[in-house]
Parts: sequence; structure tokens; C-alpha cells
Amino acid sequence: MTHSTKTTYPNNNHESRITRLEVTIENINETLVRFEKRFDKIDERFDKLDNRMWQIMLFMFTGFGSTLLILAKIKGWL
Repeated sequence: MTHSTKTTYPNNNHESRITRLEVTIENINETLVRFEKRFDKIDERFDKLDNRMWQIMLFMFTGFGSTLLILAKIKGWL
């Protein structure tokens, strides 16, 4: 007589395993949706920061250019 080493539990039937897998998959899906929303918010912040940096650089270049123009007028170069 051979004894099986596989242990079966009363609640370990296929339907309960499938149900647990479905719940687990839904939890993973919800977590991924939350991550996607967070990354979208972070991406929006970087886009705003990028736009702001371009505005600051444009302001600096125009300020530098106007300063050079004023110096050129004072020195009589123009």
C-alpha cells in the first residue's frame, strides 16, 4: 500500500483557488492603476517645471542681450 504525499485540504478545491487568483489579479490591477495615476501626476509636474525653465532661460537671454545693447550704445559701438 502506497501512501500519497500530496495533502488535500477541504477548502483547496479548484473553484476556491480560482476565486483567490481572481481577487489577487484584481488587487494587482488596482495597484497598477494607482501607480499609473501617480506617474501621470509626476510627469505633469516635470512638464510644468520644463516650461518654467524655458521661460527663465528666455528671460535671462533677453536680459543679457539688452544689457549688451545698452553697453554698446554707451561705448559708441553702435
